[in-house]
Amino acid sequence: MAPDDDDALQVRLAEALASADPVPDTVLAAARAAFTWRTIDEELAQLAELVADSAEAPLAGVRSAETDRHLTFEADGVEVEVLVTGTDAPRLVGQLVPPAEGTATVERPDGVRHELGVDRLGRFSTEALTPGPLRVAIHAGPHRLRTAWFNL
Repeated sequence: MAPDDDDALQVRLAEALASADPVPDTVLAAARAAFTWRTIDEELAQLAELVADSAEAPLAGVRSAETDRHLTFEADGVEVEVLVTGTDAPRLVGQLVPPAEGTATVERPDGVRHELGVDRLGRFSTEALTPGPLRVAIHAGPHRLRTAWFNL
């Protein structure tokens, strides 16, 4: 078999597999998000880990079907408090503790980014987010950090 024949065969096999068993969009999005880890050291941003999530509380959602979700992320003495309201078009409100002025960027695995201002009290917000995975990158004062990924 000639090398050209091998290339043509690979193309035909890829087309057959793609039509018979396509990769789900959620798997592709997760795979793309995994590539962000290859440059984590270059980004000079600390990972703010999730330390509290009201959705994981034992009685979450008992009193009403639609409740606000409170998340807390921490990294070396810095907290990012996040409040998510709504379900169809969620709104995100956050605060950096201790406060510092700068920017916050809401990042999606598909590369969509929303840059927000962080005021002198450390507050930021955005509306009409689409449900799905996201993280928040903070560049405010001396703070350079990213929250862990979380789902809306």
